[in-house]
Amino acid sequence: MQKSLGFTLIELLVVVLVIGILAAVAVPQYEKAVWKSRNTQLKTAVRSVVQAQKAYLMANGTYASSFGELDIDLPLDAPAVSAGIGNTCQLITTGPDSIRQGKDFYVVLNNSSAASGSISAVWTSGKFKCNGFGWTPHKEDKLVCIESRNGTATSKNDEFCQGLEQGTPGELRAAWQRYELP
Repeated sequence: MQKSLGFTLIELLVVVLVIGILAAVAVPQYEKAVWKSRNTQLKTAVRSVVQAQKAYLMANGTYASSFGELDIDLPLDAPAVSAGIGNTCQLITTGPDSIRQGKDFYVVLNNSSAASGSISAVWTSGKFKCNGFGWTPHKEDKLVCIESRNGTATSKNDEFCQGLEQGTPGELRAAWQRYELP
């Protein structure tokens, strides 16, 4: 009698099939976990600027329109080009010092009459480009998830805020869909 020392073709195909099924389930879950972790960085940046804006309001009676006015130390840089040119997500800015850039994201102060004191932070590249988080003091005074509806986003509608952040749809404001976060 001869002893078999290898695997049959069927056994190898079953192993490859099982590995493929596991990968099909695990990769999307891994990607979702990575984006949730990255979003924590964006939320932290917004919350830091919110606290600085509130302190500025208490001291001056108005909101800051530039980062130079805020008492905050963020590890972010001014964009290399002017805000209008470097702002790929078409965020409203009030000047070159009202926008800061991190790795793959922008944080923007908006002190226009319609959105005085509001803050937005969005991804500038990747799967969720032009989606992120915002804060407006007058209406909700809480962090909200925002998705661009002006044609600059790279994800499907509701994929970021509802799918990833479990947000509840709110109002559509100036081509930005807002979602309340849990």
